[in-house]
Amino acid sequence: GGGNRHDPDGFSARGHPLMDGRRKNRRRGWQPQAYTEESLRYSAAEEDQPPGWVTCFMVVVSVALLGTSAYFWSESMGGEREKAVSEYTHMMSNWTKHRQEMAHTNFSVSAVHRVPPPGIYMDQDIRPDVYRDEEGNAGLPDYDPLRYRLDGATGSLFPTVNYTMPGGHPDEYATITFNAVYTPPSAAAADAGGDGGAVVSSMTTQPIPLWTREVVHAATPAPAQKCPGQQHGVYINGMCEVYHRLSTICVQVELDPTDNSWSLYTRTSNPASYGCDMKVAGMQWNPARYVLVKPASRNNPTTGEHHYKFPKTTLNDVSIVVRSRADPYIEAELSTNGSLNFGMGSHDAYITAVVLLVIGLLLAVQPACTCYDCYRAHRMRAKEQRYAKLNTWEG
Repeated sequence: GGGNRHDPDGFSARGHPLMDGRRKNRRRGWQPQAYTEESLRYSAAEEDQPPGWVTCFMVVVSVALLGTSAYFWSESMGGEREKAVSEYTHMMSNWTKHRQEMAHTNFSVSAVHRVPPPGIYMDQDIRPDVYRDEEGNAGLPDYDPLRYRLDGATGSLFPTVNYTMPGGHPDEYATITFNAVYTPPSAAAADAGGDGGAVVSSMTTQPIPLWTREVVHAATPAPAQKCPGQQHGVYINGMCEVYHRLSTICVQVELDPTDNSWSLYTRTSNPASYGCDMKVAGMQWNPARYVLVKPASRNNPTTGEHHYKFPKTTLNDVSIVVRSRADPYIEAELSTNGSLNFGMGSHDAYITAVVLLVIGLLLAVQPACTCYDCYRAHRMRAKEQRYAKLNTWEG
């Protein structure tokens, strides 16, 4: 009593989802297949996929290209070059006035305790300035450069450099005095002794080291050989001492309109920050620049020690330059944070972004197809496994 007449145990399969599905499939003529382990293996198309490292490499390259494309896209939208060029154009709008001030001045240079004033007169230099702009100065305003320069006649201003070794400090300095004679335009046609006549100014720098010594880690392995051979230094106490000597002195000056006197123009709180280069090793706006000195080294085969000898340095080739503090070259440094590169234009950045985007998407096709094939194969295997279990249960 209470049991189904077709099922002596009282259990009825009627209404069971799995059994109902089988009845429907039988009515449609579907018969479950017997799945074996062979049918669950990778297909030939799956086995023909490239190695995994190739796919990973293409993914990394594609992501890098797409990220770089996004960067150039933002650059094209931001218009950084156009902003820098606009700022630079505005900053040099008064260059004509400052250039006239420079043109009405005669500069000379002397050295304390060596060459008394007025010293050696400097020549006007109107050669174009050299920028490091990646677009070849495209869109930059033209200007007539003017600076004062002294080349090849500076030997009398400096002593011969004698490097102190080992472990010596740069105890040889030079103190340079710039002498300026300014003749206002209003006095050019008047008598020299009248009102507004020539004004004489004197500007003295802080002591400038004639050479420097930098202690760095020696290259390994074999530091005793690589320090003099590759780094061109002196190997002492496990470290490599690299020496540089003075090559250029450049200062920027400003004319005081109240008394028509010239003075060194400092850019920071450092009293010696009146140089012409915004980014110089050791200090911003350092007036001095240096070049590497390569000492001659000789190895003693008996003791294995290195002996060093520095070349005689007379500093005859030191260049001395005077620029106006409103010089377009200095204004360009301020606009580009010392790089003299105004960056890529919006149009070029847009084209670069599109090209990188297309290449990145093309490289992403193969990894995307591989991922899709893996996903489809995973679903197919899962489905086959469910059908295999269903067939076994029915049997």
